[in-house]
Amino acid sequence: MRNIAVIFGGRTVEHDISILTGLHAAMHVEGARVHLVYLNRENKMSTGRCLADIDFHMNAVKRAKRCWFAEGHLHRGGRKTKIDAVLNCCHGGVGENGELAGYFKVAGIPITSCDYISAANMQSKIRTREILSAVGFKQPKYFVVDRDCKPSAHFVNVAGTPRNDLDFPVIVKPDTLGSSIGISVARNEEELRGALELVFEMDSRAIVEEFFEDIEEVNCSAMRAMNDVKVSSCERIDTKREFLDYESKYLDAGSGFIKKGREIEEQKDYSEIKELTRRAYELFGACGVVRADFMIKGETVYLNEINTIPGFLAYHLWVRAGIPYALMLEMLIKQAIADAELSKSVKTVFKSDILAKNRGLVR
Repeated sequence: MRNIAVIFGGRTVEHDISILTGLHAAMHVEGARVHLVYLNRENKMSTGRCLADIDFHMNAVKRAKRCWFAEGHLHRGGRKTKIDAVLNCCHGGVGENGELAGYFKVAGIPITSCDYISAANMQSKIRTREILSAVGFKQPKYFVVDRDCKPSAHFVNVAGTPRNDLDFPVIVKPDTLGSSIGISVARNEEELRGALELVFEMDSRAIVEEFFEDIEEVNCSAMRAMNDVKVSSCERIDTKREFLDYESKYLDAGSGFIKKGREIEEQKDYSEIKELTRRAYELFGACGVVRADFMIKGETVYLNEINTIPGFLAYHLWVRAGIPYALMLEMLIKQAIADAELSKSVKTVFKSDILAKNRGLVR
């Protein structure tokens, strides 16, 4: 029987959401021994059965065992367990920016998420805008503000829109955070300064974009399985707020994951959105499951952002597409293991006499 490590948490403002995603996913892994691995707010790892208790994460009344990974194994104390794959459920931080993928690459363990290059590109809203714009994806007008810049000196990213060409209202976002945390709508300069101050409490860069009112928001997920990029059902976001904020996603009983009733309309033609999702997945060289978030204004479709570790792994989109959660996780795990096996065939040894000829340099 395979051993699967489910990792969640981390030093990120999305820490608590990650716990829910990880514990929920672990309940649906079938045909394997599941090892829960918790990253605390200092990115220190621990494992143990107590991690399955939600009260542990709220009160920390029990102690979990410190652990680490190396040479294909999970190590805790004097024991070690061979791990076949890691199911990455860490939103934001090292889990989503590619650093965790790099760690497990060195540890020799497959992981069900993007590699460090594609993850870093998609974690940055600014870099995502630049890459998508370069190949013709429709993008909102935007400019970039660095934390080190004075509020009166909004220096513009080379790929952005000149500051004077963007009228109020604008939407202000942290560059690398997800779950709509730190996002504000600003309708004048005073509100813009306040929104930037909020962003810079959490991130070093802000992206300021034109704000679209009366838009349709649609999400779609993609993953690679059996070496083929598959696309899920689409969902139309149903919210009365200006944008889908944290409360709408996770806390509002009338929407989001609590209700699980955000409208999914397969009778409507979302073929363009599905094709754009597939193209973006391939463009960034993604792995694992991602969720692409779109805005539709009139006849124009904008790809807003791509989430490499979406909330609850976007399982609801796949269930509606006829793929049960357990099967979806199995597909992710199998693909991660297959990718790792393929990477072993890459040549990493080059024989030369460079050491013998240059021994004098280190004597």
